Amino acid sequence: MIVWMLSPDPRTVTSLETFLARSFAASLLLVAFLNLLFSGELQAIFAEAGAADVNSPYASPTLYATLIYNTASCIMLYTYSYSHSLSSSWLTIGSVLHLILASSGLLLIMFGQGPGHISKRTGADKRTSGFPFKNAESDRKKR
Repeated sequence: MIVWMLSPDPRTVTSLETFLARSFAASLLLVAFLNLLFSGELQAIFAEAGAADVNSPYASPTLYATLIYNTASCIMLYTYSYSHSLSSSWLTIGSVLHLILASSGLLLIMFGQGPGHISKRTGADKRTSGFPFKNAESDRKKR
C-alpha cells in the first residue's frame, strides 16, 4: 500500500490492501474502546448516581498514552498536509482535531489529576496546584 501511494502510476487497489486497511481501521476502533475502558469513563457512565466517583488504576497511564498518540498524529498529519504531493484539506482538519484532543489531554494532566480538597466550612473546592501559574502572594508567610 505504501508503494502504491508513492508510485506515480495509477493502479487499482488489491483485495489484500483493502483487507489490511479495513483490519487496521477495526484495530484503531478497538484501541479507542480500550482507552475508554481503561480510563474509567465507561464505568462512570454506567455507575449509579451514588457511586459516580469511580477511579480506575489505569486512568493516568491511559491519559499519557493517548496524549502521546494524539500529539504524534497531529505532527504527522500537519507535515503531510503541507507537502506538495499529499496536500489535502482533510489532513489539515485531522491535524486540527488531533491538536484539540492533545491539548485537552494536556489540560487534564495539568489541572485534572489529584484528589480534590473540599473545605468543610465553605464547601468550596480548594484544588490549587500552582503548576503553570505561580501565586506569589499566597506563598508569602502571613504575618
